Amino acid sequence: MTEIEQEKQEVQRAVEISRLTADMMQYQERENKRLWCAVMALCAAVIVMAGCMVWVVRNAQEVANEAVLNALNTVAEMEVTATETTTTEVTQDTGEGNGNNIYQQENGTYNESGVE
Repeated sequence: MTEIEQEKQEVQRAVEISRLTADMMQYQERENKRLWCAVMALCAAVIVMAGCMVWVVRNAQEVANEAVLNALNTVAEMEVTATETTTTEVTQDTGEGNGNNIYQQENGTYNESGVE
C-alpha cells in the first residue's frame, strides 16, 4: 500500500466515524424530543388534575351552601305549636288531692290505668 492509499483509507474511516457520530447525535436528539414530549404531557396531565380538584372543591362548597340554605328554609317553614301540661300536686302522707296514689287511702289499691 502506498502512502496515498493509506491516507484515503484513514480519511474514509474518519468519514465513517463522523457519519456514525452524526447518526448517534440524531438518535439522541430524537430521544430528547421524545423525553421532552413525555415531560410536557405529564405537566399537562398534572395541570388538568389540579384544575379538576379545584373545580370539585368549589362545586362541593356550592352544594354544601345550597344544602344548608335548604335546611334553614325548611326549619323556617315549620310551624311551632305549644302544648300545656297540667300537674296535680298530691301530698303523699295526708292523701289530699287527686291522682293514682296508693298512699292516699289506708286501704287503697293501685290502679294501673290511672282512671278511677
